[in-house]
Amino acid sequence: MRRMYVCVLALLLGFALQAQAAERWYTPNASDGMDTWFGSVYYTTGMPTSNRIRMGGWGDQYNGLLRFNLSGLPQVATQVVLWLYTFPDSGTPVALNWYRLLENWQETKTTWSNQPVGTFLGWTSAPPRGYSGWYGVDITSFYNSWRRGNSSYLNFGFRLSPTGTNNQFTQFFSSDT
Repeated sequence: MRRMYVCVLALLLGFALQAQAAERWYTPNASDGMDTWFGSVYYTTGMPTSNRIRMGGWGDQYNGLLRFNLSGLPQVATQVVLWLYTFPDSGTPVALNWYRLLENWQETKTTWSNQPVGTFLGWTSAPPRGYSGWYGVDITSFYNSWRRGNSSYLNFGFRLSPTGTNNQFTQFFSSDT
């Protein structure tokens, strides 16, 4: 198989008429999204076919971008969790700043100098050192806003940036693996 699926969107759907919840797991395939990473000094051009999405740095900085095609998925969900699989590294992992992107971007054309602008959302802690496993982030409010199609809240995805760059890296397997 050419690709290993890295991101899994777990959708818990609430149905008002039935007063019950259904659980649905959605694993994007190769055409359902984009991911890339790039650096401020090295690898300044996006790495869309890399086997990983890398954030961190050693004095320089690496950022990662993620976006999902949500067409065909339910309009409203009570909970959506983005699951990323960590790429084990012998270095020190770094916490991540999350940004909701405000501009369109293309996986093969994004570079450090033209990376999309984003709104800061907050940060998530680093995975444990040497950890290889799932890393989950709740994105329910973003999913529901994107599915409503609000023109001021379009689905351009997320940028992940490191909180430090002192030989610190957090990496996830890419959908291109």
